[in-house]
Amino acid sequence: MSPPETDSPDIDEPVREGGLDSQAMARPGCPACKGKGTVERPREDGSIDYRVCLCVLHTQRRATARLMIARRFDPLMRRMTFAAYDPGSAPENLMALRVARNFCDSWVQARREGWVLGLWGTPGCGKTHLATAMALELTRRFLAKSLVVTVPNLLRDQRRTFGASERSDVASPIERAINADFLVLDDLGAEYLRSREGARSEVDWVSEQLYLLLDERLRHDRPTVFTTNYSPTDLQRVLQERVSSRLERAEVMPALEMTKVSARVRTNAGAQNLLTKDRPSS
Repeated sequence: MSPPETDSPDIDEPVREGGLDSQAMARPGCPACKGKGTVERPREDGSIDYRVCLCVLHTQRRATARLMIARRFDPLMRRMTFAAYDPGSAPENLMALRVARNFCDSWVQARREGWVLGLWGTPGCGKTHLATAMALELTRRFLAKSLVVTVPNLLRDQRRTFGASERSDVASPIERAINADFLVLDDLGAEYLRSREGARSEVDWVSEQLYLLLDERLRHDRPTVFTTNYSPTDLQRVLQERVSSRLERAEVMPALEMTKVSARVRTNAGAQNLLTKDRPSS
């Protein structure tokens, strides 16, 4: 939800020379600034203090959110919104949707307490969509620096940094995940399917990286959502004990099961209408 546009916006930012173009970003018809972008406030000495109108700050905030989303989410992910998610009539999916929305509404508390939420179910039930929708929503509403990563890809990219010439000013993939305001770990547990085929040292390395990631986020109360194809019992068996203990310590509720909705139809109505419309007669 964007900050409300009230009839009497508060004024809390002074005009800074060389700063934003207040008039260009003002809301037309704003009752406080009359579309000028600034509001005059008389001082006790009789001079005038010019302040940026709140409508300008709202416009600037929305523009910043759009830029963050464009940089952090690819086109497919940008379409994974709450509005585009179809839970069907499955009670599990309806509950997951409700919890995801409430998580976003409670962002201040979630960030203060470092909430962790899990979504599990068979492939195709919408786990990634719902988790990505949360990341989009938190970026749009709170300018949260959200990051969505597929765990096997994250570990692959992290391994590629080993042996490369390291620059102290460039964060590694794991460091970027650690420092994100909100992190989605997609497909947790899948990394072990690949590592099991290798040496024991590979399994240990995977667990070490996951432990480092989760422990650091837990220590700094950074909210995390993970998705997995494993049930909670199976995931606990797949993950090494100290990795699973990090998840259990921070979860705000048991991991939510999601169900694949039978005969779910995902269609692009706009594209369908474009392709099936009558052609103009020549």
